[in-house]
Amino acid sequence: TVDSGRHSLKTMGTGTAITIYSEKIPVDKNRPYRCSAMCQQSGAEDITVTVYWWDVNRAASSVSYKTVVHNANLSSTGAWIPITGVVTPPSDAVFASVRLTAVNGSGVTSYFNNGELTEETRSFNAKLATTNFTGYSSGAAIIFNSELHDYGDDYDTSNGEYTVPESGVYAFSSIISLVGA
Repeated sequence: TVDSGRHSLKTMGTGTAITIYSEKIPVDKNRPYRCSAMCQQSGAEDITVTVYWWDVNRAASSVSYKTVVHNANLSSTGAWIPITGVVTPPSDAVFASVRLTAVNGSGVTSYFNNGELTEETRSFNAKLATTNFTGYSSGAAIIFNSELHDYGDDYDTSNGEYTVPESGVYAFSSIISLVGA
């Protein structure tokens, strides 16, 4: 059983936790990464996907040694379920490894496929925390102060500024609707 490709990892329901680690993958501490995998199981079970960070000496990062991408019970649907999340390496990270832990219930069979850690495009999506413009004066800046995501940690919700991390072409857009009373 595979989502795509030729192989998947099959775990048998023995009632114990099964943990799989990737090799250490080189990362750029200045880039966000997407960690993802596909999962299918015959019964509900707890799945945890964690990215571990390593410094130049391949020792655990002293800033932050792990980031949990997913830690929840996946229901049994018989379909392939995507597990995905964006992570940002700590300042001393040079390598990352991905750990997948499945707590298989007795008789539960799981399949894992297409696990990867890939560079994510920097982006952010922010909104105004309130829809009430009362108190804004003509010409006042409207600061989008609530992030939906910020892949790269470049947007500042306190002042509405985006810090450009490198030279390039950037596109920004916003939608503001005004409704008269």
